[in-house]
Amino acid sequence: MEIKDEKFIDEIRQICFAVVVEDTDKLYYRELPEFSEQDASNPQKRVTRILAESENKIESRLGQYTQKLKSGEALVKCIYKYYKNEKILTKEEMEIHYKIYRKAGDIPNNYKSEKEMRQYISVWKTEFDEAKGSTELTFLAGEYDRWYQVLGEDDKELIETYEKKLEKFFADEAKKIMPNPLDYYSGGKFDNATQTVREIYNEVLKRAKCRLVQDYIEYLCEKTNDETAWKYSGQLRDWYTDSTDIGKYIEDNLERLFTEKSFPVFGMNDCKYYTCCNIIKMLYQKDSEHFVERYKELKTSFDRMSIYRTEMILRELEILNQINK
Repeated sequence: MEIKDEKFIDEIRQICFAVVVEDTDKLYYRELPEFSEQDASNPQKRVTRILAESENKIESRLGQYTQKLKSGEALVKCIYKYYKNEKILTKEEMEIHYKIYRKAGDIPNNYKSEKEMRQYISVWKTEFDEAKGSTELTFLAGEYDRWYQVLGEDDKELIETYEKKLEKFFADEAKKIMPNPLDYYSGGKFDNATQTVREIYNEVLKRAKCRLVQDYIEYLCEKTNDETAWKYSGQLRDWYTDSTDIGKYIEDNLERLFTEKSFPVFGMNDCKYYTCCNIIKMLYQKDSEHFVERYKELKTSFDRMSIYRTEMILRELEILNQINK
């Protein structure tokens, strides 16, 4: 990490110490007495039990070590998940956490007065304007919206601005090289985000992916023999195979690719072959019986080498299907 601020580095050391000690020794964990049915019918005992269980959660226990730090609780959660091998801690994320740390000033946010917190969140528009991408924007939105909710402020303008800017970032980022930036996160990966920010992120991400699906399919309807086609078909295949959020949307648009261009028929090179492999895999996975019927119609115009290449791909798919059963 290239951040040279020793005070921030020292806070990271303290968080790491807290994470290791509390995860292994559980110094702040308290064994709870048995909770009977009679206790459950007593409102006061129910509330006491809920509070005790809340204090036993790892987030609360780590707070015993870190509440005086300037770093936000999102960094604590982030380091804990990294320690538990539940996430990768990227340089970009650490730079964003450092930016939030610097903005907190000399007093930890938890210790600020209401007036001080209102001053802290008052600059969100400037911070949004200076954000360098969808990840940083979402970290900032999560930070500000959390304090908006703590202070009982109406976050409508903040959320609407966040949604518009996020759509623009996604549109810009989708034009970059693979792997596609839109694959990096889901809303649940942002440890500091409120439920509202997570929901907006996931919805805008889904819309952005659907627009890309349309763009990719449009391209593949015209061309399947260059590197772009190979990348687009691979991205569609990955989303179709692994993603539940837009898999149905891809499936509904796949029929447009049932053309001769999608088969290893002419103008063959590596890009063409692997693009066809990706497309055929999706078409076959969608409906194997329909694929067989359509293929019978199309192959009447194929030469023998085209049929040979296609059926090589189909044999590989059948073998994989048998293995996966």
